[in-house]
This record gives sequence, C-alpha cells and structure tokens, in this order.
Amino acid sequence: MREVALTLRSLCRLELTEPRREEETEIVIPGAVEEPQTHDAAGRWQFMPHKTHSIIALVMTIFCLEVQALEVEGFKPDKSVVYKTVGKTELKIHIFNPEGHGTADSRPGIVFFFGGGWNGGSPSQFYPHCEHLASLGMVAMAAEYRVKTKHGTTPQECVKDGKSAIRWIRKNARELGIDPDKVLAGGGSAGGHVAAAAAMTEGFNEEGEDLAVSCVPAALVLFNPVYDNGPGGYGHDRVKGYWQQISPMHNISDKTPPTIVMFGSEDNLV
Repeated sequence: MREVALTLRSLCRLELTEPRREEETEIVIPGAVEEPQTHDAAGRWQFMPHKTHSIIALVMTIFCLEVQALEVEGFKPDKSVVYKTVGKTELKIHIFNPEGHGTADSRPGIVFFFGGGWNGGSPSQFYPHCEHLASLGMVAMAAEYRVKTKHGTTPQECVKDGKSAIRWIRKNARELGIDPDKVLAGGGSAGGHVAAAAAMTEGFNEEGEDLAVSCVPAALVLFNPVYDNGPGGYGHDRVKGYWQQISPMHNISDKTPPTIVMFGSEDNLV
C-alpha cells in the first residue's frame, strides 16, 4: 500500500464522447491509499460503468473537497443571475468563472444544490467548491431553490427548481461559455436529493417549461445525499404520497449518469 499524488490530464476537457482506455487515465488522490480494482465495473464509487473515465476524474477531484457548513463566508461569486421566477419569488444561480473566461469559451460546468432537509440552507455552502473548480477551468455554480421555511414548499418544488436550474444552464450555455453537453450537478443532503432526482425522475417539471431541454446532467457528485425516500428512508412522511416517483434509489436505470456518492461512517440520517 502506498500514497500517491493526483494527476488529472483532461480535467477541464471532460471528453464525454471519446472513452479512454483505463491505462490512459490517471486518477490518483493526494494522500490516498492505493486500492485494487479502483476502475472495476462493480467499483464502489460508480453506479454506472458505461461512461468515460474523464468524468470520473472530475468527480474524484471534487471528492477531495470537504463539504462545508450550510452557510459559508469569505467567498464571492463573479455574478448572480435570476434563473427562475415563481410568483414574487426570484431564484438565483451564483456563478464562479475561471480567470479570463468569456462567452466564446465552451467549458464544462457544474451546479451545486445546498443541503438543509428541504427546509432551509444557503447556496454559499458550496462556494468553496465552486471557487476551487473555477480555478481549475470549470464554470462552477451554486443554485438557490425553494425551501419550506422561506416559501412553504414541499420536496416536489425543490426538485422542480433543480430541474429548472439545469435546463436554464443548458439553454443559456452559449452566453455562459459552457458546453451544454458537459453540465454536471451535485449537492449535499437534501441538495444531493435535488440533483439526483433531477437526473433520475420523470415528473416534477415546472409548468410551461421547455421539456425539450434536458435536465439530466452529464454526471452526479453527491455528498451524503437523501437517496432513499421509501418506507424507513429519510423524509418518507413528507413524500409518502409520491415516494416511488421522487426517491432516487427507486429510479436508478441504465440512463442514470455516472455517479459518485460519499457518506460519512458516522452518518445516521441518510
């Protein structure tokens, strides 16, 4: 067993259409212990082995980032844009751009959704992640979505907003300098649920939204996500009338994007 360093040659290119042979992709984590069969199809950090290794390279980089507290100070987005208006509620997406980024670029992008049990929380939770990924060449974003304490909403509206955010990014990809085929999504706890449900579930679309624009991200990066809404799962009482439709674990299919999921060994909630 030995410690090795991280080399990600194509982190900011994310070549989704040209799979690499395993020996061409170095995915090693700083300070990590080498594990056998890391890239095996049944590997413990891959749901779906049929996508390319360059996506996994990216999510392994994000794996190295610690999830911060629900509200984080000291980080400032390059800009914040309203992506959705519901009644009098404006929902913003907070954007961190790489240095020298412009609309002529076509970079990979990622959007994070904050945790808070669908009750509260702040997009600033993922500002450190966004700033770091922007420094590596990605357009990284943290999205607001409706929550119970502020908007009196249910988990259904949270997922609707998650889908709206991903569609907005794809629809405005040219103006954002993003490749619409390389949009990833991530989140923590309830935000992980929002990202996963946006990728896996069929319903929960906002009325009047252009469903021709896909809300399925190219990959998922989930920190302690709420993934099981079934009986005995987290939040079942709040979604018991439609849990089979909104529970990510019960909607995994061959269309599910490549996914990395991180849980704490002392996490008794999800």
